[in-house]
Amino acid sequence: MKPGRITVCRIFYIFFGISALFLTGCGYKPFSPIRENIKTVYVPTFKNLTYYPSISAIVTDALRTEVILNGTFKLANEENAQAILTGEVKDFKRTAMIYDEEDNIIGGSLTIEVNVKFLSYPKKEILWKETFKESESVNYFLAGSLAKTENEITELVAEKIARKILERITEPW
Repeated sequence: MKPGRITVCRIFYIFFGISALFLTGCGYKPFSPIRENIKTVYVPTFKNLTYYPSISAIVTDALRTEVILNGTFKLANEENAQAILTGEVKDFKRTAMIYDEEDNIIGGSLTIEVNVKFLSYPKKEILWKETFKESESVNYFLAGSLAKTENEITELVAEKIARKILERITEPW
């Protein structure tokens, strides 16, 4: 090999090696005391402070499902939990926004607001508390592939809130 070619090969390998380091990252995992120390969580049924009778069950079920699907924590009963995730459904609001020619509501917005506390157990020390509010704009279709019931939209908004709550627990930022 010629001396010039060796230098070009060395430069290429050095450049390739440095690029590989930047692309793969350093594998740094942010430290989160909540995530590191707590492995099991209990989610009791949220309190309902609204007029909508089944909303607390819908939000609680969505949160429990999200805990199971996420896999960061194991869902546990109160006796075996290291933390408790409690809450109350503070507001459930339907707002009409679109009407047809006969003044029937064909579109609107659905909003759910919850207050949540994350407590250590058995000390019941508050790790954090926060209010979460999510909404979804809705076009009410009575038939066809776009047909949605109010219950389906309520479950969709509850799932959005559940994801945000779990992100708050699992992400340190």
